[in-house]
Amino acid sequence: MGGARLFVIERGKNANIVRYDAVQDPDGALLPEAPVRAYWVLLAEDGRTKELGWLERKKAYGFDVAPGPEAGSYLLRLAASPERRFLLRRSGGRPRVETVIDGAPAVLEKIYVGSSEGAWGLRVDYVDLFGRRPGTGSACKERIKLR
Repeated sequence: MGGARLFVIERGKNANIVRYDAVQDPDGALLPEAPVRAYWVLLAEDGRTKELGWLERKKAYGFDVAPGPEAGSYLLRLAASPERRFLLRRSGGRPRVETVIDGAPAVLEKIYVGSSEGAWGLRVDYVDLFGRRPGTGSACKERIKLR
C-alpha cells in the first residue's frame, strides 16, 4: 500500500507540518476503510515523522471521511474547518483533494494557519488556502479571517 501526498498544513508557530497522504492499494485505488493518513513531519527538529495525538486528531488536524458523490471518491471534513467541503478523488491517474478557493474550483495544495499568542494561549487569527485551478494549473489563494 502506497501513499501519495495530497496537501499539508503549515503553521506560523514553527516549521513542523501536518502532511495528508492518500492511502492506496497496489493498483492505485483509494482504500475505502482509510483513504487518508495524516501525520506530523517534524521539520523544526530532525525531519522525522510522528503520528498525530488524540487531541490533535479530534480538535485540530483530524478529519471525518464519508463516501463521495461518485464511486471511489470521499468527502473529507477537517476538524479545523468543518464547514468547508473537501472532495478526495482520483483524477488523471492521481489522487487529489478538491475544494472551492476564492469562489472557484481548485485542487488543494496547502493550508497555512496564522496565529498569535493571546492571554489564554495560541489563538488562530486566519487560515490561508492555497491551490491550483483544474485545467489551467494557475495558483489561487483565499484568506479566511477568524478574528
